[in-house]
Amino acid sequence: MYNRGVSAMSKTRYEVFVADTPGTRRIHHAIRYSVYCLERGFEDPGEFPDGQERDPWDAQATAFTVRDRETGLWVGAMRLVHPLGGHLPVHRLTRLRREYAPTSTGGATELSRICITKGFHAPGNAGSFPIPVQRQERWGSDIQGRLAAGMGCRTRRRVPLFRSRPADGGEYLGRHERHDRPDVDGGEPETKGGLAPVERSELFAVMLRAAIEYSRDHEIPFMYFLVNRALARMVRRLGFTFSQAGVPCEHRGIRYPYLAHLDTAVDHAVRSSPDMARLFLQGEVPYRFASSGDQRGDGGSPGAHKTAIPGEAARDLDSARVAMG
Repeated sequence: MYNRGVSAMSKTRYEVFVADTPGTRRIHHAIRYSVYCLERGFEDPGEFPDGQERDPWDAQATAFTVRDRETGLWVGAMRLVHPLGGHLPVHRLTRLRREYAPTSTGGATELSRICITKGFHAPGNAGSFPIPVQRQERWGSDIQGRLAAGMGCRTRRRVPLFRSRPADGGEYLGRHERHDRPDVDGGEPETKGGLAPVERSELFAVMLRAAIEYSRDHEIPFMYFLVNRALARMVRRLGFTFSQAGVPCEHRGIRYPYLAHLDTAVDHAVRSSPDMARLFLQGEVPYRFASSGDQRGDGGSPGAHKTAIPGEAARDLDSARVAMG
């Protein structure tokens, strides 16, 4: 058994919120509009004149937003889709193998609309988002955060949580196309609004942890995701295990369906990656509810998972401390 966030020993640069207030929901959909409509061209901007990208599955989804503590900018969004009539988007887009079908897996969510903005590192770039949000709810009243016009950055930068090799970039993770930026695969930091590879890895890992722990907190053992090979490779490099659940399909390019058993995935990540051991075993609470401000919405009392991580986790944590300094 392990506790999360008891001492907040490893505080990351990014904080994840369940977007359950009107203001944070607007931020969530505005980020999606910026990435899916303006940056990637996956959706027609004309379909969303209010600058809020949506689809019918949002009614069945838990939305998340991510904020950069150093700049105050809202930098990412994702959602967990819950089944409707026993089905998820992945079930309607591709054919799953029998052993990975809903009747075999039991409870499952689907992680989708994972996006990180390209221009968030430039606080003065007010054009990064179509809707300037200057004041939003804080715990339902007045959360301070900007989509584009950033608050003053602190001059002292927090030391990155991750110090190991960076992960490959995914299609929605603020990475420029290879033909535009030939140097991005060489491990050099991206400039002019981009994220350095290690920063991108940390941000994505924090988002992934929040989605995993939200599902586990709600007794959901499995998670689907439909992604390209690059994003799947990024998840694997973080140490998580998962299986290809069916045949690839054409959906904004070739996409592959994957399924993760969350306890198994976390166990493997903690054992194999000092970064993940530090994040999961020493990290602060993985997400907060915007409407309440409580840690995980339960009054702020951190709890322990029912699923035990074997005794090797203690040794993994010691190894992580040595590796991380």
